[in-house]
Amino acid sequence: MTGAPADRPRAAIGSVPDDVAEAVTAVLAGIQSGFNAKTPGTSMAAFLADAVSVSPDGRRTSGADELTEYHEHRLTGPARHWRIRQEVQQLTLVDEDTVIADVHQRMQTPEGDFTNRGTAVLVRRAGEWWIARFHNTRVAGG
Repeated sequence: MTGAPADRPRAAIGSVPDDVAEAVTAVLAGIQSGFNAKTPGTSMAAFLADAVSVSPDGRRTSGADELTEYHEHRLTGPARHWRIRQEVQQLTLVDEDTVIADVHQRMQTPEGDFTNRGTAVLVRRAGEWWIARFHNTRVAGG
């Protein structure tokens, strides 16, 4: 694994087909709609049974049950008055059934707004797109 950066392989195998981009964006939109409606079943519906998520505070949750429990606690507790505006900024097609998404989240809270940046790995299983991994980081000063 040596050589100039220009000589290295790329993650993307090509451009993301429109139907894949639409499907993946719709899956990720469920996070926003569920968060804003305070319905963890909606916000977590697209996470695989063995999904892993890392929240902005560094907490790692794994598996659909643990993720749903975490979101139930957050949405009825500390984040009950928060709203989110989420935008998918870039999609990378790694293979025919794997997409990496760069996500921008603007969090609106009574204490003040802030920004998160996220990276999601989505996989297609039996024709449907699912979230396998989601890592979220709070932007310093944002």
